[in-house]
Amino acid sequence: MLDILLSSVPLDPADLSSGIIFTAQNITEKKQAERDLTASESRSENLIQTSPIGILIYQLDSQDGLILIEANPATETILGRDYSGSIGMGILDIFPNLAKTGIPESYRKVALTGQSWSTTDFEYEDERVTGAYDVLEANRAAVEEEAE
Repeated sequence: MLDILLSSVPLDPADLSSGIIFTAQNITEKKQAERDLTASESRSENLIQTSPIGILIYQLDSQDGLILIEANPATETILGRDYSGSIGMGILDIFPNLAKTGIPESYRKVALTGQSWSTTDFEYEDERVTGAYDVLEANRAAVEEEAE
């Protein structure tokens, strides 16, 4: 099966009887690439939504601020918070205590360079560990490129 783009234009718009030029362009490869991209995006979204690992996805705004664009259900379960109302907010508006850390800057670097970054952190309270987590930041486009 071929995907064809057909177009026509009159030789003289004022006199249609003078003839019409028809062109046909094979756009099969372009359409297949669009279908492949849609399927890849669907797989990526399915992996994010069904992952047991908490995933927060940020996007840089025009001032290099980190804006939350997605949080998967596991994040909400792990952190005990509904993030649907936080979509479109800046990282420091959602997590003000991060201002005291280098994490936002590390996230920005990941978004700008495509390099990954990771850390392990432990929270202490009354001289005992109350929480531990690993953070892995990766540029989504770079991760999807590696997967192909």
